[in-house]
Amino acid sequence: MADAWTALAAVDRSMFVADDTLDAVDVDAPLPLPCGQTTSQPSLIALMVDAMQVSAADRVLEVGTGYGYQAAVLGRLCAEVWSVERHAELAERARANLARAGVANVHVVTGDGTRGVPEHAPYDAIVVAARAADVPEPLVDQLRIGGRLVLPLVVDGEERCVVVVKGPDGTLRTADDLGPVRFVPLIADP
Repeated sequence: MADAWTALAAVDRSMFVADDTLDAVDVDAPLPLPCGQTTSQPSLIALMVDAMQVSAADRVLEVGTGYGYQAAVLGRLCAEVWSVERHAELAERARANLARAGVANVHVVTGDGTRGVPEHAPYDAIVVAARAADVPEPLVDQLRIGGRLVLPLVVDGEERCVVVVKGPDGTLRTADDLGPVRFVPLIADP
């Protein structure tokens, strides 16, 4: 299993941030993106990607592409990454950023992240870069048995990043709590 920190170090973050935040690209902090979105700080991305426990043969799903930074990191660790972004403007920029960075195994689609990308399921792991009250059922359906899903959930009134694993009977069990986080909300299309 490859190391998330090594993959993170190999991806030039400056290629995946808004032009007006380039002066802060080396700071371990979230940076704003258009459409009221953000790109997470590198340490949190590494923590979440590491918790996915992906391998080089895996196909993964990312919900919340932003400008493609986390997708590029995942692309260094996995065989194939499908990433869904609800804002067409961000998805278009992510595709351009990934192409410019030479990342060929990441596919960005525009759509409702709560619905995932079912036509390419099942996924070995899923990461969600937006806060949810509950795990969206379509994501559970698209996760293979034994697969790991990492996402920010509201637990007892507090936003926590949790890792859940899909058991043989299809139910989820919490495997780990990565601690308190703050993310934009996961919004479903009507």
